Amino acid sequence: MPWRGFVEAATIREWEKRDHRVQRYTAGKCAVATYLFSITFSMGGQIQTMKGRGMFFLVKEEKRWLVVADQFSPEPLQV
Repeated sequence: MPWRGFVEAATIREWEKRDHRVQRYTAGKCAVATYLFSITFSMGGQIQTMKGRGMFFLVKEEKRWLVVADQFSPEPLQV
C-alpha cells in the first residue's frame, strides 16, 4: 500500500525513531540514512504495532538533498 493510502486509512497513535545513522559517499554527493522505528496505528478497527528499519538513499543536487529510493524492513532480531 503506498504511503498516501496508508495515511488515509490508518490513525497513527505512536511513532518513534531511534539509532539514526548517516553515511556519505562519493565525496558527499550521495548518502544512505538508516534508522529503527516503531509505529502503533489503528486500521479497520484493529490496533497494530510494527517495528522495523527504514533506509533512504539520497543524492545531492546543487544545495538540495533528493530522496531517490526508500526501503523498509522488519527490525532485525537481537542476538
